[in-house]
Amino acid sequence: MYGVPENGACRAVLELHWGNALTNYLQKHGLLVENGYEDKLYCYERHYLRLEPYDAETAKMAYAVGEVGDDYVRMAVPVTELRRWKLDAPNFMAHALSYETLGMKTNQKGILGPGCRKLAYIAHLDIHLYYSEHGSESELFAIEQDAGKMDRRVVIITAEEELQGAYAQRYSVGEFQHVPLRSLFDVAADGSIHKTLLTEQLLSVGKAPKTPPYYRYPGKTEGLRWEDVRLSFDHHQVSIRINTRPAKTFNVCDFPAFSRPVNARSILGAKMNFIAAATYVGAWRSLGERSRQTLHRVDESMRLLFGIKEHCYEKTESGLYRFRPEIQIGEDLRCIFDAVEAQKEVEDAFRFEQIAITQNGKRKFVCVPCL
Repeated sequence: MYGVPENGACRAVLELHWGNALTNYLQKHGLLVENGYEDKLYCYERHYLRLEPYDAETAKMAYAVGEVGDDYVRMAVPVTELRRWKLDAPNFMAHALSYETLGMKTNQKGILGPGCRKLAYIAHLDIHLYYSEHGSESELFAIEQDAGKMDRRVVIITAEEELQGAYAQRYSVGEFQHVPLRSLFDVAADGSIHKTLLTEQLLSVGKAPKTPPYYRYPGKTEGLRWEDVRLSFDHHQVSIRINTRPAKTFNVCDFPAFSRPVNARSILGAKMNFIAAATYVGAWRSLGERSRQTLHRVDESMRLLFGIKEHCYEKTESGLYRFRPEIQIGEDLRCIFDAVEAQKEVEDAFRFEQIAITQNGKRKFVCVPCL
């Protein structure tokens, strides 16, 4: 993807194509897999150099030769820097498009031709989702043949930034929706990467379903803020109150935002365990990798459920993070943390320790996860 050969490349080459921030993001999220050692190209100061033959099993250094500006160089490169990494394409697509939030599974495949496939029909959005590697005439023609009618309900994800040929003009008049994969990754001023929801890129989305599973809150109010949302959980039900409206009570299992995915060994399920534990401690300073991933899934699902673009959590002046909507948990959930069979699950999500903070001029102790 993004012009890098399918067999991958070394870090230096990847960083030239994707940039350092995106490459680090992909590696951090386990979306790059090792694939031997690079034997052709190295990159130095944005110039490609040719690698001289070397034995990856025995050599500690290899040599790269070529022109860097007006100079011809031959430089030694540690073999460890020549490990080749390739994109784990199925997991990357699931991560980039948030399959879970869209109600998709990673094993859904519908190959229409080389570099072209139908990913799914997303019922709650009423869109047909396709992937096109190059956005070429042949790939888009295959999509058109499959879709029958290229209207706004057809959303085409492409690895390339632009579509090719006559289809580029058809896109400009809005017959279907085109979303480049790269547009789902936002680079902040500090160089960090934040993934945006696919639904924020769409020109229109379908109506909320009237029966479970709910992906968008039934009767959702436009212009909602997290401060307008109040949630109350017990083990099986969630009560949702919007502004001053009467609360509505639903089964937790009806809402993917709270209940999926459910670990077969989990008492509450990954999301509910996190929400309950985070609400129980009130705030957190840092999270381990698995808990960060769970927070990410909770955040995406909650944003889609209520149609709010901002993250559902924030960093306070004291340096702690907390959920922005008001969340309460019932006694059933509070008691479950004391149950012997729940101890391991709670420990996996958070490890608690007390720290002293000063809030509103008063010093107090709070329990925070510190992984």
